[in-house]
Amino acid sequence: MTRKPFEELTISDDFMFCKVMEHESLCRPFLEMLFSAQIEKITYLSSQNIITTNSGAKTVRLDVLVKDDIGTSYDIEMCFPIDVRVYRKTRVLPFG
Repeated sequence: MTRKPFEELTISDDFMFCKVMEHESLCRPFLEMLFSAQIEKITYLSSQNIITTNSGAKTVRLDVLVKDDIGTSYDIEMCFPIDVRVYRKTRVLPFG
């Protein structure tokens, strides 16, 4: 894997996205704008949070996990639009 120089990183890069969202002063207004809700305080903020349901299960890695003062949890994930050309190549079409 090649590493980009810091100057070339954008918000769509996983590292930069997580670093930006780690700051409550940026994360809280982002969530408020996204959900049209007022968040008084963020009580927990963690990037690359790993969740395991039991010892034999696969783990899930959340880009950013946030909890607010009233107990609401937010999982913030960086998503990219699906390229329709790739989708068409990979989906299975029924015969007939």
